[in-house]
Amino acid sequence: MPEVQPLKEDLTLFDIGTKDVVSIDIDASLKDAVSLMYEKGLRDVIIIDNETGEFGILTISDIIREQHSTTPETSLRNIPLIPCIVESKDFFVKDVVSKYGIDFYYICLVEEGKLVGIVSKTDIIANYDPKILAEYEQVINLIGRHKINYIPHDMPAKEAIILLENDLDDALIILKNKKAVGIVTARDVLKIFANNTSLNVPISHYMSSPLQTLRENATVKEALDFITKKHFKRVIIADKNGDIVGIISQSELTRLLYNKWMDLTRKSLDIAKRALEFEKIAMMDPLTQAYNRTKFEKVIEKEEERIIRYKISFYSIIIIDIDDFKSVNDTYGHNAGDSILKEFVYYTQKFLRKNDMLFRWGGEEFIIFLPQTNCKNAVIVAEKIRNIIANHIFKDGPERITCSFGVSAKRSISDNVLDIIKRADNALYIAKRNGKNRVESSCTNF
Repeated sequence: MPEVQPLKEDLTLFDIGTKDVVSIDIDASLKDAVSLMYEKGLRDVIIIDNETGEFGILTISDIIREQHSTTPETSLRNIPLIPCIVESKDFFVKDVVSKYGIDFYYICLVEEGKLVGIVSKTDIIANYDPKILAEYEQVINLIGRHKINYIPHDMPAKEAIILLENDLDDALIILKNKKAVGIVTARDVLKIFANNTSLNVPISHYMSSPLQTLRENATVKEALDFITKKHFKRVIIADKNGDIVGIISQSELTRLLYNKWMDLTRKSLDIAKRALEFEKIAMMDPLTQAYNRTKFEKVIEKEEERIIRYKISFYSIIIIDIDDFKSVNDTYGHNAGDSILKEFVYYTQKFLRKNDMLFRWGGEEFIIFLPQTNCKNAVIVAEKIRNIIANHIFKDGPERITCSFGVSAKRSISDNVLDIIKRADNALYIAKRNGKNRVESSCTNF
């Protein structure tokens, strides 16, 4: 399966678009448009309305539909056109899908109100993620999506055109003696109209022959390259004996690429999401949903790297120990003890700032990490948490519990985290020794 590659951030629509745009004024006639399209070998032409500054698209399909209700002299202004999205030539490719989706025909690129290029949805998909070209997907797996329309070689051209009118994305395969000898597409019909030739002769007079086919084990990428090189709209697939086994249009191949890209993107996002979920699980204490010691080590490692890079040398930590927690378990049971731990974490986290982090260090002991906080302010935080917990009524076990706190801070860039923890632990020991339910710090020691 192709590997998804990131899109170049500054790639613009003009970078990938067609600059040599063929256009015609909206006041020109249908006959003028047909002649221009035939002369340039185009299936579509851009129609410009200089009065409104808007752009439209005239396709071969439109011309076939209009043959019954208009004359060659009909103004293009009176023909329903496909609207063309208008966007700055400097618009980024990476923003197209989020703004317009993929359900558009062309994007007309403008600079100071003038048309300077066009981009198709095929261009967007191919450049939005080039590696999504299905290099390993065989076209034979897709041919069921597009039926094959066979007609006899002596069918009048008028009847054949009616068949195409009913299904303009299809092509007609011409049979003679049960063998495929040619193909008729909307492009061939355009040639008939441009030359004003008879519609009563057999359709075989206007078919493209011999058939140009692609082997059945060709990949989607090879099929797209074939279509681009031959300027075809579709590709005919033949087996090793030369018999036609399917036909698929460029638009279907384009949809395949887009769907494959979307599928890979969804899978990539899903994998990334799962990885984040697994990482979160691995970094969380399953009982209290506080972070665990492994997460603490990663956070400190990242913070130390930031300090070295930016020469910012302060953060503080608070070690908390729930007083007499063993007696809670002994008296009220471990379920009550677990409930108290969870409730303690919940109310402590509610008080902390967005960037502060609470970790379960082990048992009834916790650590709070306070980035860009000096020791004095960390003591204030600890005192407020001590007061919140001491005055909280717990649901299970004893109504009230208390905690002891030890605070320390990073003194310099070279100050080791193990030393910081040791100083906080010593301060916690002093808090316990001095009667519990209190905050002590190493601030006065430096």
